[in-house]
Amino acid sequence: MTTNQNVRLLLELIEKKSPLIQIKTNSNWDIKVNEIEQVGNVSLETMQELVGGYIEIVPINQETNFRMSQNYTMYCDEESKMKDKPINSVGTTLHNTADCVAGDIILVHKSIQN
Repeated sequence: MTTNQNVRLLLELIEKKSPLIQIKTNSNWDIKVNEIEQVGNVSLETMQELVGGYIEIVPINQETNFRMSQNYTMYCDEESKMKDKPINSVGTTLHNTADCVAGDIILVHKSIQN
């Protein structure tokens, strides 16, 4: 699947309020969007498995992504930069600050958060 197809898929999943979305990245800055089946609240262990480490909340910029920030929380591996994980272009765009987001991220809909 191309990056454009993955971005389209991401937008579709957000529009239908998918409860758990994983956005994987690689060293070529390619992304792969996965909808994760989730029944009930998402566990800490599941979140850690999906990002590949200890989780850290990454704020979604409210000015540029208001609807996203009202419905989803973004998480990444808190040690992703120390582990030299590749930049996640989608996560960096959603965060929209001078800092970048690295490694795999997940978007968790607020309806399934503990």
